[in-house]
Amino acid sequence: MELVTLISGDYIQSKVENINMDNYSESENQKTKVPGNWNNNFLARVFDSARYRDFRLLWIAQMTNSSAFWVQMVALPILILEVTEGSAIHLGLIMGVRTLPAVILGVFAGVVADIWNRKLILIATRLFVTFNAIWFAVTISLSWLELWHIYIFALARGASMVFDQPARRAMIPNLVPSYLMTNAMALNSGSVQLMRVFSAALAGIVIAVFGILSSFYLMSVLYAIGLPLLLLINAPAQERSGYSGPVAVATNMKAGLEFAWRAPPIKGALVIAAIYFTFGASFIQVFIPLVTKGPLGLHDSGLGIMYAVLGVGGIISTLFLAYINPSNNRGIILLVSLASMGFLMTLYSSASYFSTTLAAFIVVFFVGFAQSAFIPLFTALLAESAPDNMRGRVMSLLAYDQALMSLGAAFAGFSAAILGTQVALFCFSGISFGSALFLALLIPGLRRIN
Repeated sequence: MELVTLISGDYIQSKVENINMDNYSESENQKTKVPGNWNNNFLARVFDSARYRDFRLLWIAQMTNSSAFWVQMVALPILILEVTEGSAIHLGLIMGVRTLPAVILGVFAGVVADIWNRKLILIATRLFVTFNAIWFAVTISLSWLELWHIYIFALARGASMVFDQPARRAMIPNLVPSYLMTNAMALNSGSVQLMRVFSAALAGIVIAVFGILSSFYLMSVLYAIGLPLLLLINAPAQERSGYSGPVAVATNMKAGLEFAWRAPPIKGALVIAAIYFTFGASFIQVFIPLVTKGPLGLHDSGLGIMYAVLGVGGIISTLFLAYINPSNNRGIILLVSLASMGFLMTLYSSASYFSTTLAAFIVVFFVGFAQSAFIPLFTALLAESAPDNMRGRVMSLLAYDQALMSLGAAFAGFSAAILGTQVALFCFSGISFGSALFLALLIPGLRRIN
């Protein structure tokens, strides 16, 4: 009942309107634009936020970061399996170690993004990941590599992401006007989708031609390329209180959590996102591999193509979202995305019963479309709903998506082992679709989130 009361429609409208008026009143000429008319064709509207020089620099720097990350996502599992002689336990533990900093340091990283200069945080984290990649590559080169080095490397990379993400996402509203928030977040998310397709393929080629070591040197170069771009950013001054001792940091962490829980748009979006990351995201991590290599009977190459199709759907989705740049009815769009994920998961499970591979590929394409529309829209809503001096803490809550996805993936695997893959997938799809319907009908304020 508390949630229903807090997320009442009128209250949402007044809060969002007040936030927009109070925190996005800066003049357009404070943000450097590329001259010319950008609103007369499709590409111009898709890349509308790229008119702004500082966002453009941040966006390209993010591409280099994402590219390095996806090279790592291909190379690291191969290295782990080589070092451990095929140990699935160490593979799972090392990949899971990356999420520990998000769980432990998530909100603290948000406080850091609100207290200190966000540009300097981004530069510091980029320097950190660059040197982290370099020492790891050198360790492999000198044949000094031991298993514990891999654990340290993965943990350090996860820690850097915890501080990088809230600072970067909180900076975006300072670089583009509020009406382009969804467009900017979609482009930011689209760069990740694009690099997932391109850099994963690049990593496979580099490893096949030059060996596993070369991929880690490539990763170091990609991280380093983004540093000059970050240095060139001339971000407007942010509202920040400054460091005033450990007690104040703890108080700021508590204040951030209380603000997020009491602000109806943020609270409503977090409720929807919690269901999505727990039950919807597990489809991509767990059920696609299980169904593809099980009931559908495809090999590793088929699974790779399935994920490529998923990535293509994601790229098209983010470009479409950037084009329409929705500023109204975003609560409805989030609920529809969640319901669509549930419906598509049901279709995928049904296709597996009849071994209709083509239908499965088509469904996965639309899954990528729905999933990639959800995340930037959710991120934009959080960024717009928080004042500048609170935005880092609000955006840091996104760090917990990894924890929820890991929890959902573990639950999905456990359910698949007990119930069978297809039955478990039907259950997860029902929870996703039913939750979206339940929230839309019983908490009408969620539909009014703009």
